[in-house]
Amino acid sequence: MRFYRLSATSFPYSTVVARRSETLPYASPFLYIHKIEKVMDSSVLRIGQALEEAAASEIVAYYQYSVVTGALRQLGHGDVADEFLRIAKDELDDHYLGLLGRMSELGYIPTRLFNIDSVSNGLSPCAYAAPVAVEDLAYTLQQNIDAEACAIEVYSSILVLPELDQDTRELVEGIKADEEEHKADLTKLFL
Repeated sequence: MRFYRLSATSFPYSTVVARRSETLPYASPFLYIHKIEKVMDSSVLRIGQALEEAAASEIVAYYQYSVVTGALRQLGHGDVADEFLRIAKDELDDHYLGLLGRMSELGYIPTRLFNIDSVSNGLSPCAYAAPVAVEDLAYTLQQNIDAEACAIEVYSSILVLPELDQDTRELVEGIKADEEEHKADLTKLFL
C-alpha cells in the first residue's frame, strides 16, 4: 500500500497521510483516498504531555487550597481562607481550564487526566501536601508557598522546551506570573 503526504497548514499536524486504493493504480492518488490519518508531530506530543502534567498540578493545587478553607475559618483565619479560595479559583478556572483549552487547540487529548489516581500519584510533578497541622497557620502557609515554588519550576521547565509555539509560550508565561504572584501573596501572609 502506498502512502501519500498531503500538505497540511494547520498546527499541530505537520502532515496528513492518505492511503490510495491499490485497485485503481492509474487514478490520481487524490481521487480515491479511502482513509485519512492524522500524524501528530512529536513536538506537539511533548508539549501536550508537559501541559497535561502541569494541568494535573493545577488540580492538586486547587484541592490543596480549597480543602483547608473551612478549618481555617473555624480557627479564626478568615482572611487566609479568603486568599486560599481566591488562589484556588485561579488554579482551577484560569490555569487548569486554560491548559485544557490549549491542549484541545493542539489536538492533544489528555487521557492521563481521566484517572484521578494518576493525577495525585505521579502525573503531577508537584505532590499533594496533606494538611497535617491546619491549626499551625505558619506550617499551612509554608506548605502552600512550597507548592507555588514547585508550580513555578514546572512552568519554567515548559518554557525551555525548544519546540514551544508562541501561543503556548504566552499561556505558560502568564500562568507562571500568576504562580509567582500567589507565592508573593502567601509570603506576605506568612510574615
